[in-house]
Amino acid sequence: MRAILVLLVLAFPSAVGAVDAYLKGGWLFHVDGEGEIDGNDRWWVAGGADWHFASTGLIGFEILGAYRADVIGGKVTSRVVPIDALLDVRFKSGSGNVRPYVGGGAGLASALVWTDVAILGFASDFAWERALAYQAFAGVEVHRRWLVETVFRRTYATAASVQVNPVGPDHAFSIAAGVTW
Repeated sequence: MRAILVLLVLAFPSAVGAVDAYLKGGWLFHVDGEGEIDGNDRWWVAGGADWHFASTGLIGFEILGAYRADVIGGKVTSRVVPIDALLDVRFKSGSGNVRPYVGGGAGLASALVWTDVAILGFASDFAWERALAYQAFAGVEVHRRWLVETVFRRTYATAASVQVNPVGPDHAFSIAAGVTW
């Protein structure tokens, strides 16, 4: 039932008083503890809706899905499919054809993790993991229809759930494009 409600809000944002809804996607870049950047086989898509709480302030939600695949030393392959739910606050310029915005949010990060060990045959391990996450973002909306943004995300994983972040346990950034209506 909740999934149907989310889909209805995204399809008809004005019916529930939302200012706008959006769909965006992009490429993920993982920055490990040694400062190395990896963007291979990592992507995400997200949808959400916003409501005004001030003339240029908006509060909303975002549902994000992603995919990541890793090979470690040629022996272990892991695939992570996160599904995150975040509450966001953003501040957007109120007029003009080019509207810059900044914001941030926090929520639940969860992921289906599949680890494939290719040593002496085939073994698989599946896990559903959860943790808290926060994000900061900045972007620009053009003609109140198109958007381009960059996102920084950090996930606070427990010892049992270090794979929740779509790009690993450290931190990540992404570049995205999308549409708003």
